[in-house]
Amino acid sequence: VTLAVHGKYQTIDVGLINKQKYFLIAAGLGYDAWVIKNTQRAWKRLFGFWAYTIAMLQGLLHLRETNFSLTVDGVRHQYHAKTLFIMNFGKFLGFDLGPDISYSDGYLSVAIVRPVNFFDYGRMLGRLLGKKFHWQRRLEYFKFKRLQVNYNDRSVLGQLDGEAQSLASPLEIEVVEKRLKIVSK
Repeated sequence: VTLAVHGKYQTIDVGLINKQKYFLIAAGLGYDAWVIKNTQRAWKRLFGFWAYTIAMLQGLLHLRETNFSLTVDGVRHQYHAKTLFIMNFGKFLGFDLGPDISYSDGYLSVAIVRPVNFFDYGRMLGRLLGKKFHWQRRLEYFKFKRLQVNYNDRSVLGQLDGEAQSLASPLEIEVVEKRLKIVSK
């Protein structure tokens, strides 16, 4: 009640996929969705957040790359990638996810992750921890208002805000500016 009465009101942007599904924090195709879907409930009860680590390691060994065609605010790109990660928030558990990501700037961000081998994951993690967000075309970011995604691989998994979802191609992802009012300290 104190927060509702004395809190600071602000409006934040949200993501919208195919004019049907909203997300607040992040959406993804590929690796992150595979990890979410393949982390067993029993592991979550026993190990909490660390349960995802097991699935993350398994995903490194099992997940294939997919050909993605992206149109970012009208500019077309082709990628062979393990994951596309669309973000509205730039921090998760205190970890910076990318450069200049804000939930109230009228943009979403997409990260294209294209590791070639196991050691690339370690290098990318080191770069992210050092806040060096671009790395030799293995990790790229774009800010956007509208993103179109096409892919032919039906086995690609999707997720919205940490819940596995069926996200079949083609996808149109857009920012809806100042859509949600929140109260904070």
